[in-house]
Amino acid sequence: MLNIAHKNKSLTVYEFLNKSLNNEYIDGINIDVVMTRDERVVYFTSVNTTITEISQIQENNYSTIKQEQFLTLKELLEYIKDSEKSILINILSVYNLNEYNLKEINRKNKQFIANILKDIELYSNKKFYLYSENNAIVKLLQSIKIKRKNIVMGLSVSEQNLNFQDVDFYVIRPNMISQEIIDVLFIREKEVMVNLIDNNDFIITLDSITSHKLELLKTKYKSLYLINRYPEILNKVLGI
Repeated sequence: MLNIAHKNKSLTVYEFLNKSLNNEYIDGINIDVVMTRDERVVYFTSVNTTITEISQIQENNYSTIKQEQFLTLKELLEYIKDSEKSILINILSVYNLNEYNLKEINRKNKQFIANILKDIELYSNKKFYLYSENNAIVKLLQSIKIKRKNIVMGLSVSEQNLNFQDVDFYVIRPNMISQEIIDVLFIREKEVMVNLIDNNDFIITLDSITSHKLELLKTKYKSLYLINRYPEILNKVLGI
């Protein structure tokens, strides 16, 4: 199993990055990215990824929102350039439907993806996992011809997109783990990542996972990714 860290509210951006880079039990980091009004890709460090918070960033230029807790994706990659740990990038779609029509939203999402690819193209030594819960974003990712082997694309599975688009990997929540879903993904020979970051009580959730659902996953997957805010607890409880 792989221990993938996501920032929690007790850490600053640089504390999180340094902790993730300097602890052997952390195998990679998961970051959320948003595009600002002036089309800069920003590492979204908020603990609660609400549509309101995301929209506020999307509707302002980077110079307006730039504070100590914000980094551009380019700045983040430069900071961690010497690390060989995996990087998971969750692409948060454009949300403001009041100002933009669907055509404009699609244009912005295309530009968003193009900017992400431009930022990561210099780091061929790293493996990038790009994914989104938004079907439109995933389809845009699939439509782009990428020759680099260090980039893979995935879908964050929710109740709204249970069609399981054919991607390289899937991110699923604990409440969606079932024998049926795991069997489908295993047959397709896809990597699976369990998203633990949206659960208010990490300990209770972890206990419920370890009791039965984690065993179900472990029987199928040797390389199981657990995305979480408290990798040190995961390391102590599960020994990973």
